[in-house]
Amino acid sequence: MKNNFSIILLILLFFSCELELERANPLDNLMITTGTVQEVSTFSCKVQGTITTNEFNGVDNYGHCWSLQNNPTTEDASTSFSEFKGDKSFESNINNLSVNTSYYVRAYAVANETILYGENIKIETIWAG
Repeated sequence: MKNNFSIILLILLFFSCELELERANPLDNLMITTGTVQEVSTFSCKVQGTITTNEFNGVDNYGHCWSLQNNPTTEDASTSFSEFKGDKSFESNINNLSVNTSYYVRAYAVANETILYGENIKIETIWAG
């Protein structure tokens, strides 16, 4: 009888630990916002984004990515910042853009080897001569 109780106790312990790990998933409560355009000039712009993570895990990498095509990814041009936990507001300086051109920009965060993206925004560079 004592062995049966020990086995049942081990099984309960195993499953309770697994549930705790699921709550610590870094993708839980991860919210990313591409943000707002702070400045647009002839060849550059600044975009401010925000990221909120859960209390257990942070993100490994984050920034903004941009392209001439809709829905840019980290395979396109991008900024890259280091890991953190909690709430973070961040600003990307996007340089070497072409004048009078439309770009699509969105924020991204990498957590647990998964890339999550914020909403797309469209930026149009202007001649500031």
